[in-house]
Amino acid sequence: MASGDWKEKLNTLPLPQEQSGWGQRANSGEINKEARSSKETFSFLTFTQPTTGPFPESSVMLLTANKSTGPWITLALFFASFLCPVLAFKICAFNVRSFGDSKSTDAMVMHTLIRILSRCDIALLQEVRDSKGKAIPILLAALNRFDSVHTYDAVASERLGRTSYQEQYVFVYRTDTVSVKDQYQYPDTQKGDEDAFAREPFVVWFRAPRTVLGEFVLIPQHTSPTNATKEIDELYDVFVAIKNKWRVENVMLLGDFNAACGYVAKKNRKNIRLYSDTSFIWLIGDDVDTTVKETTDCAYDRIVIHGENFAQGIVPYSAGAFNFANEYSLTEEQALGVSDHYPVEVDLRDGGLRAAPTPHLLLAALCLLTTSLAEEVSDHYPVEVELRVRVPGQGQQRVMSPLVRNMLKVPAILAKRLIQGLIAFFNSTMQNITIV
Repeated sequence: MASGDWKEKLNTLPLPQEQSGWGQRANSGEINKEARSSKETFSFLTFTQPTTGPFPESSVMLLTANKSTGPWITLALFFASFLCPVLAFKICAFNVRSFGDSKSTDAMVMHTLIRILSRCDIALLQEVRDSKGKAIPILLAALNRFDSVHTYDAVASERLGRTSYQEQYVFVYRTDTVSVKDQYQYPDTQKGDEDAFAREPFVVWFRAPRTVLGEFVLIPQHTSPTNATKEIDELYDVFVAIKNKWRVENVMLLGDFNAACGYVAKKNRKNIRLYSDTSFIWLIGDDVDTTVKETTDCAYDRIVIHGENFAQGIVPYSAGAFNFANEYSLTEEQALGVSDHYPVEVDLRDGGLRAAPTPHLLLAALCLLTTSLAEEVSDHYPVEVELRVRVPGQGQQRVMSPLVRNMLKVPAILAKRLIQGLIAFFNSTMQNITIV
């Protein structure tokens, strides 16, 4: 791998910056790589946490590599990958196309739907037409049977619509990773601009302590196709109302905006404040096809976030459409039985590295290094990995987490070699570290 490619890969990692918070490359983290005939050398990479964190001067260093002991570190990273938690929190938005009694009793549709939803910590469902109030309870029961690791619940709007055709917004969420802090049905009675929405937003304030954001607000919208430009623009007024009501900054707008293919002309975007105001970031671009039909290619469904702080909490390159037809080997007809839309999704960064006690920082950092080196271990030999944590008031210490000790309980000969290599770095001052 060329030096430039290596730097580009590292630059995609959400490295924290000392003064401006998380998500930017640290000034001290210069990366250099010098290729030699029989050995590759990597200069250190430093992660510096912000001064407001519980470990304000923590750092992680990746040091020298050569071929002589590379396979052992490669194996260590391999075993570490099985212990690493999933360091992301997934938010999804899915137009489920008239989900009600009929679909909730269709075994094939439900099997596909619960596989999709079980991937998400929060899933916004649109076009829920559950007039009898039975479809969502059936969905939750099936989802909780399918996924024994998490428990799912839902919060739903009233039935919305100007005519007899009415829909609900439903947020399905994992109760072990997220909770509802507040909810608000936007009244759509703004003076001089009443009834701007065919289905006014049902806004929910979520608390998600596992994420770096901690909490955030989701504003859903399924626009009327013939009035999409106006409704998307009106979402700005909803944002302002919510910001004033709850004094929040971390806001995401998401759903089937019908924001493509003739419904929203590019020439009219100058009239949409979510486009003209640069504090809003559109995570799903015009080139993303969110439709199931092979004859269409439209970015109807979107995810928009507000502010730099929210942007820093996003996992880079995680936003996109989930093509469940390809993922689950469905024909177009089978996929259309579930929906004519693909869900759109984005991952929020896990807050574990910032919030974890000192011993867990080592494993979290090792997980990050494992991810960043995943494509390297097959044709490059990383040899020495040193993780250092600067504990406030104690200076720089070398630590070894008990979790990593457990990781090294592999067959005897491998364990011996791994322990010899790692203990040499971390064991000398272990007694000086207070394990929380």
